[in-house]
Amino acid sequence: MGLSEIEWGFFKGSIRLLILSLLESSSMHGYQILKRVEEFIGSRPKLSTVYTILAELERKGLVKSNTGLKKYYSLTDKGRKLLQEIRRRNEERMKRIISAILEGYK
Repeated sequence: MGLSEIEWGFFKGSIRLLILSLLESSSMHGYQILKRVEEFIGSRPKLSTVYTILAELERKGLVKSNTGLKKYYSLTDKGRKLLQEIRRRNEERMKRIISAILEGYK
């Protein structure tokens, strides 16, 4: 069973942050990132979606890529700082949102 439009909208909105988080620990090539995103959301995003996001993150200076045989992406210092700031500012808010979705609003 595939994701509903509402589910996909929620997960699609999270892909940018998920990619930044995945690249925090190690460099990855695009297909590795696609597979990891698929593992987390349980549905495969379009390859073009992932590469469009990677290009956007690279333009913003949040990730960088090499120009070798396989293009590997890694988090920049700017990307690492932004991710930490997002976590610091939004941790409790994100937990409340996820809790309300999974457990119902109380």
